[in-house]
Parts: sequence; structure tokens; C-alpha cells
Amino acid sequence: MITLPIYLQLPFKYKKAQKRKDDNLFTTPINFNEARLMNRFTYPKVKKAFAEIAGEQVRGKVYQWQIKVVYNLYYKNIQSDVTNWIAVVDKFFLDVLQKEGCIIDDNVKYVIETVARVIEQDRENPRVEVEITENYSIT
Repeated sequence: MITLPIYLQLPFKYKKAQKRKDDNLFTTPINFNEARLMNRFTYPKVKKAFAEIAGEQVRGKVYQWQIKVVYNLYYKNIQSDVTNWIAVVDKFFLDVLQKEGCIIDDNVKYVIETVARVIEQDRENPRVEVEITENYSIT
């Protein structure tokens, strides 16, 4: 089981925040609404931080067959929209699988099914747990 965050803490680059050591981080959700509003400097930092967390968990795994990816969402807020969260997590995660050499490519030839499930509310530890199943030979 691979556990991925749906919130990340990143350094806050405002001068006032840098003077106060307790305020030098900000929390950003990893969802579609936030991703489309991020500027060109923030988006790559969020993707890189996510890739570091996910990369540690998948490094060394190699999938020889086509894969099915199941995302199990443990949401924080009852107003959560499952596809809003999973869209960005899926994009970032499949990019990590490809970068780490776990899969050849993240296109439809290799990733043949993606499933998003809502599991339950978890206010203390919102996350996405990922299950990867290999299916059959790539032809």
C-alpha cells in the first residue's frame, strides 16, 4: 500500500513570514482547484515535494505488465469532491512512477484502468492510499 498526502507544507517566501520562525511554512491542498490557481513558481515546487514523498515509496518497484491503479481517498472535509482530489494526485503519481522507472510510460497502453474510491472521513490524517495491480502482458 502506498500512502500519498493530499496536503503539503512548503516554505513561505514572504519577508514577514521569514522573520517569524513559527510562520515559515504554509499548507497547500493537492487538488485541481488549487493547482489551476497556482502560479508558475509554486506549481513545480508542489509537484517536486509530492514526488519526493511518493518516490521514496515506489523506488525499486518495476511493473512488467499493464497496471490498474486504485486510489482510496480519506478526506478531511465532507464538502470534498473526489475527482477534484484524485485528478492531481493521479497526474503527479503516474509521473513519479514513470520517472522512477516503475513503468515505461503513463499512457493508456500501460495504465489501463484508474479507479477512485471514497473510503471515509479522516480529519487528522487526510490522504490517498494507492493500490497497484498488474494485469496482463503488454502486446
